[in-house]
Amino acid sequence: MPARPAQTPPAAANAFWERGYALVPDLADAAMLGYVRAAMDLSVQRGRMRWASGLVPQGALNEYGAPVAERLLRHCLPGIEAVVGRALLPAYGFWRLYERGAQLKRHLDREACEVSATMTIASEGADSGGWPIHLRDLGGDDVALAPPPGSAVLYQGFRVPHWREPLVGARQYQVFLHYVVAGGPFAGHAEDRVAIEAVDAAGPHL
Repeated sequence: MPARPAQTPPAAANAFWERGYALVPDLADAAMLGYVRAAMDLSVQRGRMRWASGLVPQGALNEYGAPVAERLLRHCLPGIEAVVGRALLPAYGFWRLYERGAQLKRHLDREACEVSATMTIASEGADSGGWPIHLRDLGGDDVALAPPPGSAVLYQGFRVPHWREPLVGARQYQVFLHYVVAGGPFAGHAEDRVAIEAVDAAGPHL
């Protein structure tokens, strides 16, 4: 497990809250990336990942709350807390396997995604510059970021619109880690309790 990063200076943490995004380097090493990719491949083989049926992700296989994704959610927590300068609570982990031509429509996430990280696990046949995620930051500027595997784009998922253009490469393994601020207005979404309670109340057809 990597050493706990040094705390981000207050000015840098404030920049995340003011701009709505930040880059987080080296959250996962090569061994962790290989482990997660193997787990994703196994999940596909066992039929646990499902084709996206919504309008936002297209041409992608999804799985909510996979055990390895949840483990990564907690593994990366100290590094992400160091960047945002606040204590966080895990909401949920999610992973997605994009196929060639897949895209992500511009959208906002739900409140359980107060602090979100998208991390590339592996790419197949991708351009050397990677496959960028596009953001409209809180100042109204559009940015495109493509950190290497193991590093992440951190963003305020329910406040910062984000999207991806169609994938040119063959495949992209992507993991999403979602958190809420401890003691903040969305702390009730920790462990995704609000969503789980809604499912319990509505039954299996929600």
